[in-house]
Amino acid sequence: MKNFNCTKELKNIEDWISRESNRKLFWDKPTDEIRTKLATDLSLADVGSIAFRLNLISSWPERQALLTTDPIDFKKHWSLFLNYARFAMRMRILCIEHPQGNGGISPYEILAHFILLLGNDLIDDSVWLGKRIYKSIRQEMKQPVVWTLREISLADLERLADGGDASDTPSRPSISAYSESPLCGFVLRMWLVLTGRREPMDRLPDKAPQSGIYEGLFRHWDDPTRLSDAISAACDFHVHRMKPNPRIHHDIPEFEHTPFRQIPFEILAYRNLRRRLALETPFPKHPLLDSPFVSALPAAVEPSNDPLLLEVLEYSRRLLPDL
Repeated sequence: MKNFNCTKELKNIEDWISRESNRKLFWDKPTDEIRTKLATDLSLADVGSIAFRLNLISSWPERQALLTTDPIDFKKHWSLFLNYARFAMRMRILCIEHPQGNGGISPYEILAHFILLLGNDLIDDSVWLGKRIYKSIRQEMKQPVVWTLREISLADLERLADGGDASDTPSRPSISAYSESPLCGFVLRMWLVLTGRREPMDRLPDKAPQSGIYEGLFRHWDDPTRLSDAISAACDFHVHRMKPNPRIHHDIPEFEHTPFRQIPFEILAYRNLRRRLALETPFPKHPLLDSPFVSALPAAVEPSNDPLLLEVLEYSRRLLPDL
């Protein structure tokens, strides 16, 4: 079993939030910049820019929530974090889908966001996002060459950064969910089961991303003892993937950043999926699952009445009515 040091994680969060420079970078500065943009006639580019800044701001209440021992304050901070994060992602996706939109979202980011939503039982948001992940995967499965971050050479990155010719580098769709990470196949399978498109034990096409370490969570769907062992193995994988593997070129660990470091949202998402099907999920003894980070999570997420977010939504809906 992999060790998870909750005390160390708390100390890292405390150190992070105590730095005045972080507050300026992740709260004060982006808040001021959003208010400046809201004072003008918004364009689609402005909406995308605001979405990026909302995502930065979400880091602040997120870490405040993980530090607090007061259930009421935790709920307040967590609600603010989730509402900033989910609307920021929704704005970015809708901007990209707009004919004049631009920008990109990495596969790791969008997959992490799916498990964050489902892990907090935000089912409608999960289904909405999963539909776009599914569409992106189907598009990439039709391509003869699948391009992932791990397949780009350092020379390619340097050439592109210097403004060099990128004509010989495969282009990436705006929203890419295809990845070598087993998290991609896991997210795909959960969404398919959640929406009734497949049964838990149904096999995915060979060209589809596979669920790797998470395969046992579907293979042992009806066997509580083996399922508990599979969940424990998935938790070990989570701890292992909190830092880059030096043997993988351009490795991007799925769970390197807060709150995914401290909270195994992929396991909570799986539990919520089973709850929707009226099934119990055995939770093994594991430091990742037994930590106060998990036990403190509220049963339900309340809408945030944060004035900045309400103002952002009011303005952004003029350009993105589906927001």
